[in-house]
Amino acid sequence: MPQLNTKRLFVAVELPKEIKEYLGSTIRTLQKTNADAKWVEPKNIHLTLKFLGATSSEMIPAIRKTMIAAAENTPPLPTTLEAFGGFPSLAAPRVLWVSLADKEKRLERIAQRLESSLSGIG
Repeated sequence: MPQLNTKRLFVAVELPKEIKEYLGSTIRTLQKTNADAKWVEPKNIHLTLKFLGATSSEMIPAIRKTMIAAAENTPPLPTTLEAFGGFPSLAAPRVLWVSLADKEKRLERIAQRLESSLSGIG
């Protein structure tokens, strides 16, 4: 059970408006299947780099500092959609996902730096 004064957090990258609009259109098409699903508003679509879960509010300043350091000196990130899938499977998804093309692995490197740095602050 989460402690008092905690927030459910994740580290994410904001996606360009065009991608959110395209994915919003895709969601509207999928909604026509009448699947028993909770659909995300296009404005809430994001790229998760790290799920933190229930986190003490006192940790937020250190997390923010770590996020900034992990992304420092990173050139603009790729914004080309690459693949579509679902967890645990596309046949019976609980979560649908879309990946971005990242041949230079910039997103992966940021995620690795985040993982390493965040583990150092607990």
